[in-house]
Amino acid sequence: MNVTEEVGEQAAQFGMRLRELRRSQEMSQSELASRAGSTQGMVSQLESREKPPRDMLLSTMVQLAAGLGCRLKVRFVDNVGVVYLRRF
Repeated sequence: MNVTEEVGEQAAQFGMRLRELRRSQEMSQSELASRAGSTQGMVSQLESREKPPRDMLLSTMVQLAAGLGCRLKVRFVDNVGVVYLRRF
């Protein structure tokens, strides 16, 4: 998988999870957008399975997580699924 395909796959997974969390809290796209300092259109685009954005800022992801009352956690995983965590 090349970088463009990987980014698209990760964006799609992020969007599906975003939708799942938002719906579990019975929150509208507009309400999440308001809490995250975004727009309903942006939330809709992120959640879209048909054409999710190819790239997004980490700050946008953090704001959306905060709007859902969550924190964003990023992990590095190798090709066989081993997660690398190291505290400095």
